[in-house]
Amino acid sequence: MTLPRPLNQAFGAYYEGLTRYADFSGTTIGRAYLSFLIVNLSITLLLAFLEYLTADGFFRLIGLLYGLVLLLPGLAITTRLLRHLSTR
Repeated sequence: MTLPRPLNQAFGAYYEGLTRYADFSGTTIGRAYLSFLIVNLSITLLLAFLEYLTADGFFRLIGLLYGLVLLLPGLAITTRLLRHLSTR
């Protein structure tokens, strides 16, 4: 089973953002940045909703760890997008 094309592209951009977590050189197009942002926001909202349902603190801890892990990839992809926009 494969994902529909837009979801496959979004998760592909998210995976690329995670694998290039320490690459602050080069550029990133806006579509890849938005895909990374939307998937990241969806996962964060899912974790917040699960925390709301359970209210035991487990998903809050998972969300905190997820945010810390995604800090460096988020900075890297934002830097590459800003570089792309400045050379445009």
